[in-house]
Amino acid sequence: MQDITTLMTGGVVKVKKQRKERAKETGPRQQPERALRIEVVRELRKRGCKVLMIENSVYKNIGIPDLLVFNKRKQMAAWMELKSETGRLAPEQIDFKEHCFFCGMNWFEIRSVKEALEVIK
Repeated sequence: MQDITTLMTGGVVKVKKQRKERAKETGPRQQPERALRIEVVRELRKRGCKVLMIENSVYKNIGIPDLLVFNKRKQMAAWMELKSETGRLAPEQIDFKEHCFFCGMNWFEIRSVKEALEVIK
């Protein structure tokens, strides 16, 4: 009744939006790239590399790779994009990769710890 009175006097009635039902969880999310990142970072740091982890939430949708690795012994720096066995690069990541190559920067797609270690040899 109060809503009708408000409308009659020229007031505004706020209508609550109904929430969507949440999807049911089917189990823990598989995060193979997260596990790979932990292993790669550990092994690179063991070998004296400085490793910066780039958080996706900060630089979302601009294609910045997961890691920036510095190896003083080899006097090199490289971007490393970590991917699972079936992971594919997003269009933004492909664009970033092309910019790196054009500018002479090292950029690698890494799918295993072994691949990461070969980069720093």
